[in-house]
Amino acid sequence: MSYICSKCKKEYSEQVKFCSECGSPVEAAPTPEAAPTETPVPAPEAAPAATAQKKTNVWGIIGGIIVVLGIVFGIFREDMLEYARRDKISEGIQTQVKKMIGEKPYKVEPLGDYRFKVTVKDPSNANEDIPNVVIFKWDEKRDKNKLTFDSNKEMHKWIDVRLCNVITKLCEKDFKRKPYKIKLNDEHVATVIIAKAPSLLRDYKIKFKFNAKSKKKYDFASETDEEQWEMLKELHNALSTTSEDDKLTESNDDDDDFDE
Repeated sequence: MSYICSKCKKEYSEQVKFCSECGSPVEAAPTPEAAPTETPVPAPEAAPAATAQKKTNVWGIIGGIIVVLGIVFGIFREDMLEYARRDKISEGIQTQVKKMIGEKPYKVEPLGDYRFKVTVKDPSNANEDIPNVVIFKWDEKRDKNKLTFDSNKEMHKWIDVRLCNVITKLCEKDFKRKPYKIKLNDEHVATVIIAKAPSLLRDYKIKFKFNAKSKKKYDFASETDEEQWEMLKELHNALSTTSEDDKLTESNDDDDDFDE
């Protein structure tokens, strides 16, 4: 411990009462205070790079899955809406076809771009001389009849379908049978043979033409055709009371039925 003069500041290693220099009292020298020791704060440990990368990859995978699911759901939803739209249009086509020919078509198949392939009758029972497949187009912009034709060719095929349909129904009504043969020309005129040989009905070829404005949708091609039809009706009624009527469906087909 050291001592120091209170006036001249002379230091003494041993304790004395008065300074030998100035005679002032000597006091114990103050002990210097020790500086406080700072406790070091440990630095936070850095996360391993691999762990951080792993977390990033997990979130990336989750995000990718969400995006993919969103795309798949969007495609699925569009497909379902398209299928529903096609089914609705198909029902509309069947309804309108039935209004025009009195029966629903055998099949309606979508071709894309609002085009539909309509098979009128079962191909196994269809008459090969009569058009049986027509391609329609569905026009959403039209107010009422949304059913149109894919081309003029399809429109003319449909006219022939309707003409043959009304002729068949007329033949069933008047003669209780479908016509034996129908031959069409390019002007929508149908030549009809009611029955095959040896029936007298076989000797007449009646011509019809399509008339869209007529309620019946047909006209006889001439007065002679109409007169012959009425005459054949009377002949059929007379034959139906005898066994001769059974002969209407006998004998072999002739290849030259429509030869002039």
